Amino acid sequence: MPSTLSLNEIGGALFALALLIALVVWLLQPPDRRLSSEPGRVGKLVSGWTWKGQTPMSFVVLRTLFWMYVVGVLLTIGSIASRAPRDPDAEHPVPFTTRNGQVYYVERWLGRAIDLAIPVGGILLAGVATTGWLNRRQLKRYDREAG
Repeated sequence: MPSTLSLNEIGGALFALALLIALVVWLLQPPDRRLSSEPGRVGKLVSGWTWKGQTPMSFVVLRTLFWMYVVGVLLTIGSIASRAPRDPDAEHPVPFTTRNGQVYYVERWLGRAIDLAIPVGGILLAGVATTGWLNRRQLKRYDREAG
C-alpha cells in the first residue's frame, strides 16, 4: 500500500469533503426547510453570502463550467475500467493505474487530459473565486431567518 497520496487522490478527497459538508448543512436544517424551491440554498447556507440582485453572468458561466467539468472528469475516469483495454496497442499506449492496482491503457489525448484534470479544475475554481471577488460589492450576508 503506497504511503503517499497522488494529486488525483487529494482532489477526490477534497471533493468528497465538500459533498460531506453540504450534506451535513442540509441535515442540520429543520425538516420543513430542507426542501425549497429557491435555487442555491445549500450554497448560501455554507458560504453565508448571497447576491443582492441578479447573479453576475461571468460568475454563473464559470460556476456552470466548473461543475460540468467536475462531472465530466468523474464520468470519464469512472468509465475507463469499462472501456479501456488491459494490454497496450497502437491506439492505447498510455497506462492508467486504478486504486486497486489494475492497469488500463488509454489514448494519448486521454492520458494528457487526466494529467491536467486537477490543474484545469483548479484554474476554473480560481476563476469562480476571482469573479466572486471582483463582484464582491454585489454580495450581502445571507439572512437564514428570511429564507
